[in-house]
Amino acid sequence: MFIKRILIIFIIVVVGVNLLVNYQYKFVGVDIVLDYYADMVSAKSPVKILYNPGLRGLDSSNSPLNIQAVLPHSKNFSETLNQLLVQQCDVIVECSDLDSWHTSTAGNEYLSKIREQAYRVVIFDGGHHLPTLGLEPDIIILPVLNGYALHSYMLDGIKTDMIIEIVKNINAPIVVAQVSRWSLVKNQKSMTTITLKAIEQAKKETRINTEFVPISNTKMSKYNQAVLAYVDKKYSKDMDLFLSNLKKLGLDEVKIIYLAFDYKWISLEESRAYAKEVSNLTKIRVEVVNESVKVSNSFWGGS
Repeated sequence: MFIKRILIIFIIVVVGVNLLVNYQYKFVGVDIVLDYYADMVSAKSPVKILYNPGLRGLDSSNSPLNIQAVLPHSKNFSETLNQLLVQQCDVIVECSDLDSWHTSTAGNEYLSKIREQAYRVVIFDGGHHLPTLGLEPDIIILPVLNGYALHSYMLDGIKTDMIIEIVKNINAPIVVAQVSRWSLVKNQKSMTTITLKAIEQAKKETRINTEFVPISNTKMSKYNQAVLAYVDKKYSKDMDLFLSNLKKLGLDEVKIIYLAFDYKWISLEESRAYAKEVSNLTKIRVEVVNESVKVSNSFWGGS
């Protein structure tokens, strides 16, 4: 009976942690619980630097650095970023929606504004972040489980080795950091705590702060003769739209197109056929870089 009770308690704890980390259901007191989790887990979890080409210099008089995370439920990104820049924020930590917004015309314009004043850090939890590699964030933080950077429910996990390979291939000066998937919850304290750890390690190597002009279109970017694109539901159903937006990037000097897919809307076989057709129509090599993986099926060892 004692062992049975222990097992029941263990199961309850595991389920509770899974819900907090991966789904973060809203209930009374959830912010207090998440802050406690950040203090007990995020603050004590190691951050590993996987790739460090150097962190550019930042002209800031703030000590400690003013680090702010834009949470997933934020919607008016222009207003939010304007407020953070006025507040002399040194580091802006971004999740999926804001990061994707930067590929839009309006969102692209804010990349230079952020760069002039702050580090841009992205929580890179799946293939939907692939286009950001062409937008030169200062640091990407990978929440990793079983070798994949992955999301709680989006079927688009990507191997950490693949991310590093792409960053090196396109010669992007992006610091790549890794944490356990269970270390990070998307609340202010957890994300800023882990980000500070990454910066403290990354700043041991420095680089010159060079000028950068980002080139992007909806869910895609171009960088150093490479295109990095995410095929979401809309693109998976409308290749003509994808190709139209792709060509607007300018393809004359592009040698490779990296594609990541949202496998909720397309099968593995269909994604390979899609990539082959894009290659045939553009006469450019195409590489699919992610897999049909999320937290649950990675945890249980399947994909």
